[in-house]
Amino acid sequence: MPALKPIIAFLALLGMAGHSSAGAAPACPVLKARYVLKADASFTAGFAASARGKADLLWVASAKTGATYWFLMDIGNGYTDTYLYAVADPATTGGEARQLKQAGDLMTISLYEMDENLAVASQPAAGLATAPRYLFAPALGINLYYFSSVFGRSANDREVMPRSLFELASCNGPA
Repeated sequence: MPALKPIIAFLALLGMAGHSSAGAAPACPVLKARYVLKADASFTAGFAASARGKADLLWVASAKTGATYWFLMDIGNGYTDTYLYAVADPATTGGEARQLKQAGDLMTISLYEMDENLAVASQPAAGLATAPRYLFAPALGINLYYFSSVFGRSANDREVMPRSLFELASCNGPA
């Protein structure tokens, strides 16, 4: 029987290896999550809390232009998407999410928050216990390009951001 102990231990290790959670993203609090755009790593994103105390703000930063864009997340009633509304930098408004003056000129920006299986979350990040693995806002780049003046930039100073997924890259942001 003593000769079987190493074999049993080896088989037990093989069994545990089959149930490993390798590849799964570790749980990350929403406010600590940092994302990188898969198609262009010069774009990063993360969540912030508004004056309401919820993680209901999304920021997108461009290393190309040095600009940071702020959005308030909102979800309608029932079976609907999460929408992004362009707001001023909360550091300039006492933490409040004040809509930009020409924000009504923007196309609708839907935000899809997805897990590692690309299943879309049924509620915005503010209601999630952990950060989603991916973020996808298909109309974000279009709005940054065609409506640069809404974001305080010259009409000729356009932001070029590919249509791509933001992927959770780290969990070390300030909370």
